[in-house]
Amino acid sequence: MIGAAPRQGRRRFRRFWALAAAFPLLGGVGVHAGAPAPYTLEDCLRLARERSLPLANARREEELADARYRQYRAQILPDLHGRAEYRRADEAQRFEFGGTTVPLGRLDNYSASVEVSQLIYDGGSVQAALRAARSYRARAAYGVERAAADLERDVRLAFHALLFAREAVAVEERRVEQFERAAREAELRFRRDTASEFDLLSARVRRANAEPALIGARRDLRLARSALRHLARIEEEEFEIAGQLEFDPRAPDWRAARRRALERRPELAQQRQNVALAEAALRVELAAYSPVFRARAGYRGTNPAGFGVAEDGWDWHWDAGLTVEWKFFDGAARPNRVREKRIERDQAAALLDEMERAVELEVEQAFLALRHAAEAVAAARATSELAERALEIARARHASGLATFLEFAESNVAAAEARLHWIGALRAHRDARARLEWACGAPLEEMPAAGEPLP
Repeated sequence: MIGAAPRQGRRRFRRFWALAAAFPLLGGVGVHAGAPAPYTLEDCLRLARERSLPLANARREEELADARYRQYRAQILPDLHGRAEYRRADEAQRFEFGGTTVPLGRLDNYSASVEVSQLIYDGGSVQAALRAARSYRARAAYGVERAAADLERDVRLAFHALLFAREAVAVEERRVEQFERAAREAELRFRRDTASEFDLLSARVRRANAEPALIGARRDLRLARSALRHLARIEEEEFEIAGQLEFDPRAPDWRAARRRALERRPELAQQRQNVALAEAALRVELAAYSPVFRARAGYRGTNPAGFGVAEDGWDWHWDAGLTVEWKFFDGAARPNRVREKRIERDQAAALLDEMERAVELEVEQAFLALRHAAEAVAAARATSELAERALEIARARHASGLATFLEFAESNVAAAEARLHWIGALRAHRDARARLEWACGAPLEEMPAAGEPLP
């Protein structure tokens, strides 16, 4: 019976590692028949786009900008309005002459008119306002893109964090289980007088020291699940995800990535529209130096037909004209407004230049982070392979009686920790790719492959 225990333990370990290897294919812990389908990364991204409040507000801002653009566009269209009036007098006017009363008005008086006016020239202020409205509408559209890009980056990072936290819990559970079995074996040997009390206490201490790490891993798993649930607007409080951290060695050319960032980053596009808005505001103020020409025409009718006429009948007539307004002096307020708008335009242009430099730096830093993360993945993978080899040796030594179960358990835990470090390196690499895509404003697959290295 004593010799059967190691063989039974080896069979259990083989089954355990077979289940661990199949863990990614199962889509995570807690998946069983009848349970809701686990969420993939694409599922989370889709839900986030559909339910995100910041993204919804960005779309409302775009609709608001379109409404304002249509308001400004209405200024270049003809203005047509009508008016009707009814007036009731307290008494009709009369004229006494030679004993005769002549009525000069009526108790009920009516009038109606239709007038159309058209702006002909205003120095270009309306055209400048239209350009400003178009720029505002475009800036709002880029705001939607920016909100969507930020949301996608955050969801990807949260999804990667949950994948890693799930793996960390599995590793810590394996660690606790291994030290628990080691403690039981040490206690059995102590009762048989084949191990000292020191060996028993050491095994129990290792078991106790492994518990806080498991508690912390489970806490991190709950926090990671809560973060993803909040970002993706997942309704279920308890849910599972499907996926695994994989290494994608592809990397774009850093010069192409920098060019794409300058072209596609929504922040830069928004700031370019801010420059256009400032330029349009300056044009509006400069147009105030010019006269405003407006043409108008009207058609009016009154009943009674004229003053002093008491009979029924409408008198209709039309008129047309041209008005010119020109403000010559306003206390020097206008030159200072022009100066103010010119300074604001220069500030917007300077800020655009500074933002472009900052974006170039972000792309370079993200590219370096991706390259270093790839190197860390290669190093962690080599370490994991060495740990697996050491585990095989420890398993053989334990099977032949040359090593204690505690030594085998420590090798087993070391292999699991090495695998966890490798998974952590994969997570860092996937995070680096997500941040680089965000910095470039486009998926990395759309850019040319890596060419010359960074200087």
